[in-house]
Amino acid sequence: PYRLLISYGCVILFILSCLFALLNLLWYPSGLFFLAGGWDGVKLVVPIDLTLGVLFLAVVFRPKKPLALLRRDLAIVALIQFLILLVGVVLIYKARPLAVVHTFDTFHVLNEESFAVAGVDSAILEKQKPSGLLAAWRPLVAYVAVEGEEATFVTSEFMAELNGQASARFRSDQYRDLPTSVEAAAALLRGEIDKSRGCVRVKITSNYRSGDICYAPGESSFKDFAEL
Repeated sequence: PYRLLISYGCVILFILSCLFALLNLLWYPSGLFFLAGGWDGVKLVVPIDLTLGVLFLAVVFRPKKPLALLRRDLAIVALIQFLILLVGVVLIYKARPLAVVHTFDTFHVLNEESFAVAGVDSAILEKQKPSGLLAAWRPLVAYVAVEGEEATFVTSEFMAELNGQASARFRSDQYRDLPTSVEAAAALLRGEIDKSRGCVRVKITSNYRSGDICYAPGESSFKDFAEL
């Protein structure tokens, strides 16, 4: 019976490992896991799932119980845990970042809720994403060209809001690919070059956290987020 219990534990650990890999590689890649709410979803769902699993095991597991009945009970517990985890995964998927868009001096992490609040259909992003299997699952990284000083930009954003128009970061027809060199990216993003990491440190904000992060233009990836 204990061997069966160990096998059950290994299956649960394998499923959780696959979930973490999915979040970090596809839905919340390149340092976005903590910044964009992936960790918030995991720390809510996984403890509940594991706690209920332990409680159910305490009820059904008896060393002297026939193996056939023990297998059945463990299968039921595993199914319940899987369904709870599935609900959590769906919620985490819906909260995943769809785009990371730079305007003026800040990256904005945009998810489904961001587009809904702005009154913009997120389906417009499908035309902007590069081809490839993984690209369809990862957030789009782009920028919107903004000219002038900060006061001019803030005023234009304020006027757009007053007139019921979408903010610059939601105007997908103006999305442009970021430059691949560190120097060009630093000038465009109004950030500081981190020579030791080969990236540009720039402001970033999401529905969950704000701070600054290092953007690596050659890889189009983010790392080393520092919350403010």
